[in-house]
Amino acid sequence: MPTTLADIAIKAGVSTATVSCILNDRTAGFNAETCRRVRRIASSLHYRPNANARAVRRGRCDNITLVIGTEPRGNFLPEDLLAGLCDGCQGHHLRLTILRLSDEELGSPQAWSTLLNEIQCDGLLINYHEGIPANALKTLGKLATPTIWLNSTSPKRHVVPNHRLAGRQACEWLLDMGHQHMLYADYFPRENMHESRKEIRQGYQDAMVAAGLVPRYAENTDSIRYDQWEQLTNTWLKSGNPTPTAIVCYNYELASAIRLHLGLIKGLRCPSDLSIVAVASDDRLAEVHGINLVVLPWYDVGLQAIDALLDGSTVVNVASTPCKQIDVGSAARRFSK
Repeated sequence: MPTTLADIAIKAGVSTATVSCILNDRTAGFNAETCRRVRRIASSLHYRPNANARAVRRGRCDNITLVIGTEPRGNFLPEDLLAGLCDGCQGHHLRLTILRLSDEELGSPQAWSTLLNEIQCDGLLINYHEGIPANALKTLGKLATPTIWLNSTSPKRHVVPNHRLAGRQACEWLLDMGHQHMLYADYFPRENMHESRKEIRQGYQDAMVAAGLVPRYAENTDSIRYDQWEQLTNTWLKSGNPTPTAIVCYNYELASAIRLHLGLIKGLRCPSDLSIVAVASDDRLAEVHGINLVVLPWYDVGLQAIDALLDGSTVVNVASTPCKQIDVGSAARRFSK
């Protein structure tokens, strides 16, 4: 049987009301020794408060729910983001629960009516950022429960990393090394393109223009498949005039593929022949793939998402947090002529 307030009161030699006050931090009028004794006994008996009763009494559930989808395309959840969400909740004495929903459930008013009664939460964090069903935006926008979207600027209330700053930082890193003939590479198809791709590209472009240089791009305009990416690498290598000395890549996956194409197929070495920097979500990928990375501040996104949910903020762009730069030797100083 679960330990009750009465069990603690009997063992501590006080009233049930006294135990309730002390365990709910209403300690005015009680001496310090009584408070310590009650808490020590509660701990020894493994007392756990009744969450439902406390929620009714306090008018809140002390629970935030993270909603993720069942489709891989919209289910991007970096480990640092999850850590930030967990620590943000802990800092406010909240629990974080996870709810996995299909596209149909995400956009169904009937499903949400049932779910909100079941999960009893104070706020929702929606981690669904690509191919968002139109009816989901409409349905979630009508909920009385506070809602924040992660990594998507489509809904009104959202928290996103500053992708444009990441693209700019990556380009400026190479500019500081003396590179002038630089290329931005994004080989991914344009269907269902996440907004981060436009923003990182724009950041690169802003840095090049500010430096008085002409931006150049290697992009997949013909929906070429992953196993044909080598064709795109060959295209810009042959057409380069002058040949680029450095590349900013949309992500580490593409950077690794390009490095493989250059090394195994073209015999070019990194960084002596070509420097590479990529934007990424995890700094541990730098060592694994041997690529210099500009790492998005996902931990801070998680912390600020919790704060935004609680204080009613509408839009948070983590602009004040610079991206971490991880140097593993895939870029080198080069003075272009």
